[in-house]
Amino acid sequence: MGAIPPGLIERLPLRRASIALGVRQVFHDHSVLTRGRVDEQLAPQLRPGVSAAIHSLLGSRDALDVPAMVASIRTPTLVLWGRHDRWIDVAQSERFGVPHAEYAGGVH
Repeated sequence: MGAIPPGLIERLPLRRASIALGVRQVFHDHSVLTRGRVDEQLAPQLRPGVSAAIHSLLGSRDALDVPAMVASIRTPTLVLWGRHDRWIDVAQSERFGVPHAEYAGGVH
């Protein structure tokens, strides 16, 4: 697969739709899903340079090593997990291996 031409993502009409879908997936209570809420999530992504920065980060061979960063945590950590999380069930939360963590399933 070839590289994505610079500026293409910003011109795609599906950007708002994809943000709306993502917001819909992370909010259990869909009554709070308003156009304004989608706009809040979309606005930072429309700032100049953000798309290029994300593209660069995701395409980099030196992308963030999240497991190593998590393993380096040395302080007690409270990890809040939504009991209605549709992406990753709270029962799976401890597999992320945050050292010194207390896991609490709640509402998010």
